[in-house]
Amino acid sequence: MMNYPVTPSRHSPGNGFGRVTRGFTLLEVLLAVAILAIITTVIYSSLIQGLQTVEECRETQETYQIARVIFDRMIRDLSSAYVSPNVKKAPTSPSGRKAFYGLIGRRVEDSRGPMDTLCFTSMAHLDTGGSFDNQVLTRIGYYLNQDPWQDGFILYRRDNPALDDDLDKGGVAMELGERVAGLRFRYVDPVQGILDLWDSTALDRNNVLPQQVIITLTLVDRAKEKKSFETRVFIPMTAAPVG
Repeated sequence: MMNYPVTPSRHSPGNGFGRVTRGFTLLEVLLAVAILAIITTVIYSSLIQGLQTVEECRETQETYQIARVIFDRMIRDLSSAYVSPNVKKAPTSPSGRKAFYGLIGRRVEDSRGPMDTLCFTSMAHLDTGGSFDNQVLTRIGYYLNQDPWQDGFILYRRDNPALDDDLDKGGVAMELGERVAGLRFRYVDPVQGILDLWDSTALDRNNVLPQQVIITLTLVDRAKEKKSFETRVFIPMTAAPVG
């Protein structure tokens, strides 16, 4: 009796090459899905962390930029601070008030933070389109007001070429920076060192400016964190010129 080779029929479960194929088991599918989920979670977490890092860097850069702009303007203004020996012969403003020359720094304490004010005469007048555009000498003031739209204060710069003795009014006020949490001024005297107050109209400081002004500025970033910045401004003219 002869033996003939048996070949798989068309209806057999083979794959045409003599082998039988099978599908994935449920356990294998679940394992593959779990691995895919883990990889996706890791990629997503890394992406979110990267975006958060970029956003934090952007917010930090924005806060530093605000501080740079404020300090740049203050340095220009204070470096041009001016004091005159002829206070009695000082010109009068259109309102008839005598001009103020010098620097007055006031210490203002507040539960929300330091809110010092500073007023001084300077040669750094900004042309704002008013009636005193041709004048160079001006009175500059810095002060804080509560921000009505968000936490913190707004720092204002007042520019008033009408050099009367009303230090808190007149001129044009413009916003110098927002999200301010505190502003502190200190003054360097060559004899007494660092002082909290300065008044060029006082008897012991008549017509005298500090050698330096130390400015401490505290800002609030978008994450509600406070960052403090400090700079020193040297004042070339510390005393009125003779004559």
